[in-house]
Amino acid sequence: MEVKSILVDALRFLAWQEYKTANKEALKDLEDGGYGLFAKAWNEEEEILKFDYEKLQDFVTGLDDNNAELSALRADYHAKKESAMNSL
Repeated sequence: MEVKSILVDALRFLAWQEYKTANKEALKDLEDGGYGLFAKAWNEEEEILKFDYEKLQDFVTGLDDNNAELSALRADYHAKKESAMNSL
């Protein structure tokens, strides 16, 4: 997977965490926990999906993050997700 895709996926995860926190009450009774609503908004409205790599790097730097931190966050998220799926 290319670096840009990894960064965008990590940012999607961070945005999802923020979305869940900000909308906790509204999402509590939804079967998918509200991810469907989030994914629709993310795919239709998120500007970073249109960024080229250089603009994405500037955005990440503005967050005081770096590629390694975001990549590690993404890897941890996907490892936990896979572990949860395997335990079902």
